[in-house]
Order: sequence, then structure tokens, then C-alpha cells
Amino acid sequence: MINELPVRLWLGWRRLKSIPTESDWEDFKANLSETFIPATWEFMKEYKLQTYVPSIFHASGDRGNPEEVALLCYLSKEDYDKSKMHFMGRSYRIMHQAIFNFDGADRVSTAKWCGPVGSEGPQIKKAKNGCIRFSDPNASIHVLMLSTPTNCLSSNQLFDALSNHHGDVAIWQKENFIIVWIASPRIFNESEIGEQFYQLLIYSCATLVAFHSAEKFSFPVDPHIGIPKKENKSWHFFRRLDQN
Repeated sequence: MINELPVRLWLGWRRLKSIPTESDWEDFKANLSETFIPATWEFMKEYKLQTYVPSIFHASGDRGNPEEVALLCYLSKEDYDKSKMHFMGRSYRIMHQAIFNFDGADRVSTAKWCGPVGSEGPQIKKAKNGCIRFSDPNASIHVLMLSTPTNCLSSNQLFDALSNHHGDVAIWQKENFIIVWIASPRIFNESEIGEQFYQLLIYSCATLVAFHSAEKFSFPVDPHIGIPKKENKSWHFFRRLDQN
């Protein structure tokens, strides 16, 4: 059985230029795919990063949905904290600041550890014994983005509606959107999320705006190319415990 590992979630918005250009979004995607995503996987392996699921969505407006999100599993929170005391970890944070926005009232990029169901901020409903965890290399991880303009959809309702997937479920709910991560024993398509889930969307006037089945990526990243430059896409990087 795979051990439970702490789960950290990230919501990211690109840093907007004072004088926007038509190439800004393409440049951002290139920075993510050629440098930021592969560097995260390579740098943070020194601090026991076991699972990394980055997702690129679409360009958003001044107060839009996040443009890049991620799920990360470390062997421990203490392992992650060690990165703050090393130049590699400090350079990793500087790299964030170069392409992501951290200022203002809106579009503020942030990361937090998941708490239990009912806690403030991102929450995780952990898989029951024998079910799939995010840290399991055999997991199929799916990423959903919901638009919630009426803000009448609760995390508890979503956890109940997604209980048919027999794995970890993490939810980060904000004012106008919700990001959901699902660990499953198999890849499923959008129509298989579940009838209860779609009934809940209708009841709450919410919309499913993105659905990703993360592409598995276990081999070393090409240091010259990185990963393919795409949008509306998720990747699933993972390490087995015997690779540490």
C-alpha cells in the first residue's frame, strides 16, 4: 500500500507586462514548458518531490481563472522546508517571481498545503484503504476547472459527488472558480465523471470549463527541449520510492 504523503497545491497567474504584446501568452507557455516545469521536477527532487502534476489552461483576463495550477506530493513537509535553506530552493522561488504575479488584490499566485475536509483553504479527502493515492505511481490523475459565478457550490457537495472514483480527491475553492484533482485507478473520460457530479453542476449553475487526464511522464526531461509547448494540458511526473 502506498503511504499517505502531504499534498501541496499551486494556483498561478502570469505576470502581466506594463505594455502587453500579442506574444505574451505564447512567451508564458514557452517559459513554462521549456524551463519552469522541467526545472521544478529536476530541482525539487533534491527535496523529495515524488509527484508533480502541472496543468496549463488558457489565458485569462484581469480577474480570470488561474492560468497554471499544480499538485505536488513531497515525502514530508520538512523535506520541502529544507529547500528554503539552499541556493537551489531560493533560485526556484526567484524563478516563480520572474513569470508569475504575486502582487495586487486579484490574480495573486499562491501555494498551500491541503488540509482535511472542512478546513479553510485547499482540502483533501484521502482515499480509503486499498484505494488510489495521488502519490501512487499507478494513479491516473485528472484535473478539473469549474466556473462558479453564483458561488453556491460547496466543497462538501463536490466531495460527495466524486466519491465514486475510489481515490484521493483535492479541491481548492475560490470566489468564482474551483480546481479539482482526482486520483483514479484508471483513465476516464469527461462523460464518466459521474451523473451526481453533473446534476450538482446544473443545480448550482456551475460550468465545467476544463477537464484533463494528466499525461504520465516518468523518464528524465530533455534538458535542451523541456516538454511540448501546449495549453489546456496536464502532465503527471512521478517517482517510485526506490528511486529516492
